[in-house]
Amino acid sequence: MSIVEFGEFKGNKMITMKRDENDKYPFSFGKAKAKLIVENFEEIKKFAYFIHLKHPNKKAKLDRLNSIKKNIHTNIDLLPETNPQI
Repeated sequence: MSIVEFGEFKGNKMITMKRDENDKYPFSFGKAKAKLIVENFEEIKKFAYFIHLKHPNKKAKLDRLNSIKKNIHTNIDLLPETNPQI
């Protein structure tokens, strides 16, 4: 399970995300990048789904993502042939 921590860098509020406590490469960002992420969240989700499609051995994960998609009634098409934006 991922870990989210809040802190400061040079007086600015930061958020740091880690895959686990031993993650060597945590992902940190501040308010401006957080705002960009929120504004572009749907595109980020499409990108993440597309990456899963490129790895056939991860079909089970994609099936789970499709199942979640159906349950939350999103309007995102996961397959490139049905969504030309991917």
